[in-house]
Amino acid sequence: MKIYNEWTAKISDESSREFFSNYLEAEKVVYANILAENMNKITGVISELAEQFSLDIITFAGFLDGINSSILKPLELEELTEDSNISLEINFEKLLYNMYVAKANWLYTLPEWDNILTQEQMLSVKRQYNVDNTAISQKVGRNDPCPCGSGKKYKKCCGK
Repeated sequence: MKIYNEWTAKISDESSREFFSNYLEAEKVVYANILAENMNKITGVISELAEQFSLDIITFAGFLDGINSSILKPLELEELTEDSNISLEINFEKLLYNMYVAKANWLYTLPEWDNILTQEQMLSVKRQYNVDNTAISQKVGRNDPCPCGSGKKYKKCCGK
């Protein structure tokens, strides 16, 4: 079985709550290590990289699943095996943004971010996240021009 399939099977299993909470803590340690070392490029064989980060293969597959949308050339996760050779080039601003999207406050509040991005860059990412996730009403007011283009007020035209 491919490692990504094992990962998805493991997290969809209802009895794996303990596994998932352990995964979140391991993920935090890995990201802290990556940020502390400013590792924007990670290359190697999956089994060796998992060992380097002190993770088992399934947990490392979960890490790859999480970081995949933040790397310059996303991986084909379904095809990966323990012997696959991978190369990750991390876009740190995109990574931080995706951590906001995932609501992973245990990750985007890591103090190691201070070594990677300036406060201005971090604020810019947070602002962009807020802009992208702000609901904007498309409702037409009664006294606004009608969207049909007639030139009449909405209440006198299509709003009747």
